[in-house]
Amino acid sequence: HEVAEREAQLGYKLRHPSIVEVYDCVKLGDVSYLVMEKVSGIDLLEVVEQFNGLPESVFRPYARQIVEGLVAAHSKG
Repeated sequence: HEVAEREAQLGYKLRHPSIVEVYDCVKLGDVSYLVMEKVSGIDLLEVVEQFNGLPESVFRPYARQIVEGLVAAHSKG
């Protein structure tokens, strides 16, 4: 539960469009759960499967969002 709580504490600090929001950390029995924002749409694996690979023109916007999210997370420590 300590790891999940630490992840939740870090998640509370992060507010960025490229990062899913963390709302809470719940422990049920021996299992800890992070309560997170529900995001609609398809995930990156589905995009890769849809294009049978990932052409640069499709990859670039995803890479930009990933990098922006990492920069925001890094800036919060």
